[in-house]
Parts: sequence; structure tokens; C-alpha cells
Amino acid sequence: VTASGAKLLERARAILKEIRLTEVELTNTAASPAGEVTIGIPSGAARVLSGPLLESVRNELPRVSLKMVEGMTGPLEEWMAAGRFNLAVLYRTADSVG
Repeated sequence: VTASGAKLLERARAILKEIRLTEVELTNTAASPAGEVTIGIPSGAARVLSGPLLESVRNELPRVSLKMVEGMTGPLEEWMAAGRFNLAVLYRTADSVG
């Protein structure tokens, strides 16, 4: 192998290694999500949903940290619009849908 060929081989191996590492990193992220998820939830719904939801997240998404914030639907809706939550459970009635 010439000096140029050796240099090309070295660079090609480094590039292929980075590609493999990137594939592993992306695959692991999709297969096992991690991080904090914040949910806004009305107090009444929290009494019913929080236990099963926390248990499901713990069993199925062990690397996810779930943060639940209880409140009334009006403020929860405002906070959701402001980006304070990743998800919110909101009560809606036929009269409130506009």
C-alpha cells in the first residue's frame, strides 16, 4: 500500500467506525427512550390515572423519568400552550369546545 493508500485506509476505517457508533446510538435511543417527561393532569384524573401510569412507565420505559403536575384544566391548558408540559390531560365539555 502506498503512503496515500495507507492514509485513505486509516480515514475510511475512522469514518466506518463513526457510522457504526451512530447507528448503535440511534437504534438504542429509539428502542429505549430516556429522559424526563412532564405531564399536566387535573386532580380528579390524577387520582385515577397516576398509579397505573407510573407503573406502566416504570415497567415499559425504565429510563424515562415521569413528572406529573396536578392542577385545574384552565391553568393546565395555559401551561401546556406555554410549553411547560410534554403532555396534558384536559377536561372538555361540549360547551368549552370552540
